[in-house]
Amino acid sequence: MKKIIVLTMLILSLSIVIANATNLAYVNVERIMVEASDVQEAKRIFDSESQAWRTEIETMQEELEAMVAQYENKKLILNEQGKKDAESKIRAKEEAVNRKMQEYFGQEGTAAARNAELLEPILDRINEVIQSISIDNNYDMVLDITAGNVLYAKDNMDITELVISRLNSEQDSEDDSNTDSNDKK
Repeated sequence: MKKIIVLTMLILSLSIVIANATNLAYVNVERIMVEASDVQEAKRIFDSESQAWRTEIETMQEELEAMVAQYENKKLILNEQGKKDAESKIRAKEEAVNRKMQEYFGQEGTAAARNAELLEPILDRINEVIQSISIDNNYDMVLDITAGNVLYAKDNMDITELVISRLNSEQDSEDDSNTDSNDKK
């Protein structure tokens, strides 16, 4: 349903733009993210740092595997308390490995934060360049061809308030007609 609404709004926006003989342009942000030297440098830095995090986790996993192998080899000669202690140490190591993986590569982990830290100034610069080119070339609107997002538009092209106003007035009309029909009952 959201896709239909977004598509309808995009078609409506484009038809208004075409009707006004607007000066349009588009960019391929995906291609910019592949080809821009700043992005390539940020990727190199991120890859280097994340390799260190992966190596640390791999070392912890190897230690865990060694603990499990040692436990399996000694399991038959250990008493119950020895087994419980070894199993407890294995669980603790598993939890430590999982925590470290979440810390580095979880949704809000170090890797995500570092990637955002590296890319944020680059994305800001990309937007500045797009806006500068748009102003220099008198573009009314610039679209990102890969995502269908508007990256720059003159303020007079924004019909958001008009859409909200019309939606609200239609809702008020429906409410009034429902109230009138309820009053007649």
